[in-house]
Amino acid sequence: MMVSDLRKLIQSGEGEHLEFKVGMASPESVARSICAFLNIGGGQLLLGVGDQGQILGVSEVETKARTLRADLPNRISPRALWNVEQVRFEEHDLLLIDVPEGQDKPYVVEGAIYFRRGGRTVHANRDEIGQLIHQRGHVGQRWERQLSMGADREDLD
Repeated sequence: MMVSDLRKLIQSGEGEHLEFKVGMASPESVARSICAFLNIGGGQLLLGVGDQGQILGVSEVETKARTLRADLPNRISPRALWNVEQVRFEEHDLLLIDVPEGQDKPYVVEGAIYFRRGGRTVHANRDEIGQLIHQRGHVGQRWERQLSMGADREDLD
């Protein structure tokens, strides 16, 4: 991500699709935020930034990034995609986790469904869970799960 884009992102402040966390945030806390973003249409999590946009940095950024890449898939169910990127900003190392909207909602961490309300990650309430299940029922069957009659491995490229 370009420095100017990152500056704009930080200046926009936390909201439904953007969350800041200090660099020492626990893997559990990060997993809950990612889960919420997967459930609400995607978002970005910026580690090393305080709630008011102050740049704090992440110590041992490479180790933290490796740990998150290894740990998060075991915490969030079902499996989903996200990207953990190390970025340098104003002499500080940050981690940017870009989370696209999940395709297999609802997503769960430690038996709970998380959602974003404004700038907060919270447990989903009954209506929000119902909305996620309703949306899932109205999404067409995903192309990669459809049968292709008469095709075999040699037809794949």
